[in-house]
Amino acid sequence: MNNRSSRASQKLTEQSDPGGSNAEQIRQNSIQPDMISMILQIAGIYYHAARAYVVEFSEWDGSVVNIYSWCGAGVAPDLSQLRNCTTEDWERHMQRFNDQGIYIGYFPPDAGILSCEATFSLQCAIRNQQRLLGLIILGDYTPSRTWTRHQTDTLVVISKIISDHFIHLQTLQKLQKVASTDILTGVHNFEAFHTEMEKLISRHKEKKYAIITCDIEQFKDINDTLGHDNGDRVIRNLACSIRDGLTDVELIGRVSGDIFMVLAEYESQATFLKRLKQWHNGFAALNRSLQPAVEICVAVGIYLIQPEDTVISSLIDKANAARKLAKGNRKSTLFFYNASLHQQLMLVKELELSMLSSLQNGNFMIFLQPKYKLSGRTIEGAEALVRWDHPNLGFLLPADFIPHLEKNRFILDLDFYVFEKICLLLKTWIAGHKPVIPISVNFSRLHLLTRDFTARLISIMQSYGIPPNLLEIELTESAFIDQSVDLLKVAYSLKKQGMTISMDDFGSGYSSLLALKDLPVDVLKLDKGFFSKGLITNKDEIIIRGFVKMAKQLHLRVVSEGIETAKQADFLEEIGCDLAQGYYFSKPLPVRGFEALLANELLTS
Repeated sequence: MNNRSSRASQKLTEQSDPGGSNAEQIRQNSIQPDMISMILQIAGIYYHAARAYVVEFSEWDGSVVNIYSWCGAGVAPDLSQLRNCTTEDWERHMQRFNDQGIYIGYFPPDAGILSCEATFSLQCAIRNQQRLLGLIILGDYTPSRTWTRHQTDTLVVISKIISDHFIHLQTLQKLQKVASTDILTGVHNFEAFHTEMEKLISRHKEKKYAIITCDIEQFKDINDTLGHDNGDRVIRNLACSIRDGLTDVELIGRVSGDIFMVLAEYESQATFLKRLKQWHNGFAALNRSLQPAVEICVAVGIYLIQPEDTVISSLIDKANAARKLAKGNRKSTLFFYNASLHQQLMLVKELELSMLSSLQNGNFMIFLQPKYKLSGRTIEGAEALVRWDHPNLGFLLPADFIPHLEKNRFILDLDFYVFEKICLLLKTWIAGHKPVIPISVNFSRLHLLTRDFTARLISIMQSYGIPPNLLEIELTESAFIDQSVDLLKVAYSLKKQGMTISMDDFGSGYSSLLALKDLPVDVLKLDKGFFSKGLITNKDEIIIRGFVKMAKQLHLRVVSEGIETAKQADFLEEIGCDLAQGYYFSKPLPVRGFEALLANELLTS
């Protein structure tokens, strides 16, 4: 047994009883101790005792979990010594009991038990078979008082009644715990967390609390890569790394899947961030033994609870909103909910409410940015881009809405909308005997997680009668390297139909150069980050020159995007880059503006 009595005694709270009895409880449950109080009152009167007590011990470590007491008329309760007894004190005291479980006598000074006016007592152990559940104590003013055999036998019977009641209470508690505990991790389930959170905030109004929600990024990919057993292990690791750092007035609960919720104290935002860092480090340490090694990121949303906050569900919603913005965010995986974040959320809500109607009403507009052949400065292709003429927010650029549409997966519908518009445009050009050039269309990597991506592309292309060599499918570099998607199968199917496959944002930091030789790619598009500063440094030149040389040896065409100066264009032409696009040549244009530019070029040439 370990010494927990000082901690337990702090949790004892007296409850007055109109019948002359009172019960002090540590355990928080819905079962009232009315039966114990009634038994104590009857026993106290029957034995002509000054005071009667029932002490309940923990089934786990022997510490005190409950003290119930009754006092005779005109006798004040005195529980100070009982509160201060250690587990070791109780262990020593129990050695004085006879085989029947009875002890009669003064309370030994070394045990420190019941050092009050009622100095002589009759005590009986409360047992269930061999397990000690507690004690019943009857204290009296009369020194060296004697009790009859019938009285001691009766007390043994009373102890058995109390024992049955304790077992009943413990069984109910275990059932309650099962109903409120997440089986996989052992932490609270969401319903229990919500209930206990409300109690803690109400009970400790002086404390500064924060509500935290977190979930593991790309957890499905982790399951697919490591297997479900290791996926469960990662979930347990996250729960353990947080739970082990919590105090008695803090909580953790598992909401669902890989999503957890935490109620934690904080002094300042700076100290709170240090604590979150400790949890993160503990989580990372627990995951180091995973094979194969994977990088696991956790998206975290935090709301610092304010004194005026009263609605628990609203606090949870705010923390969840911050988490959703953190999820998939490349710059930060941790967000605090604040006024600025609230504005972002309102923007996201506005976008989500109008995205479907905007698609139906044609508010998503197609723009084309020309791709120029560097050797002759002539237009040889174009990239399809989208702008949103929002009914309330005005003209929106892709950076204003594409990340949000990625998160809610509406990007899947928008991409096919753009693709079909491009097929219709090409059909119009062909039917009108206008100049026709290949057009590339961007697709989110989310399409690679769907089953009908290839079939839908081919179906749309064939329905408009578009030659496949006029369509180029652009996928980001990260999609090509992501092992969780079957890109090779998709890419080979499209190439078999005659479409061109382009790797967008090449060099942005995700690629494996060794894998590039095996990927079914026709075009590399150098990331515009190489050219965003206007000037190309010597190191940039070395890297770009190496990429272009490698691409040529692999028989790939190279397109550079984001070109802003003549010097950049001249350098790219010098090293053998095929095509370039950017504001130096032309900004993205509406379809009619692009058609005019293309027609004018043909006239001048």
